[in-house]
Parts: sequence; C-alpha cells; structure tokens
Amino acid sequence: MMQIQRMGTRAALICSDAFVPMAKVQCKLFHIDLPLIVVKHPVGGLSLEEVGERAGQALPQLLRLLESV
Repeated sequence: MMQIQRMGTRAALICSDAFVPMAKVQCKLFHIDLPLIVVKHPVGGLSLEEVGERAGQALPQLLRLLESV
C-alpha cells in the first residue's frame, strides 16, 4: 500500500470493524496515512446476501474517498 501511495495512486484499507484498532496501529507504525473503509465483522464465511450487505457498507465510503480526489 505504501508503495502504491508513493507512486501517486490513491489507496484505502478495507477492514472489518473488529480490526479497526489494529489497522490504525499498523498504519501509525509504518507511517502510512490510509483512509479506512470499515465494514461489519466478519467478512469470511458469509452468504451472498451478507457479502452484498458488506459491499453496501463499503460503497458509500469508497465513493466519498473518490470524490475527495
């Protein structure tokens, strides 16, 4: 991610709400300023309906990120 950002490409980290604290610590540790796109935990072992729900949570956040370019 850091290399992608250094090349001028916008990047974001998609993570479930259970891992937000760890993601923030990792970003700080590696001096990376990544916006977080947060979805409900878990993201594995889901039905298609539940995957669609997570995508529905992520999409508005992604669109706001893209609009801020």
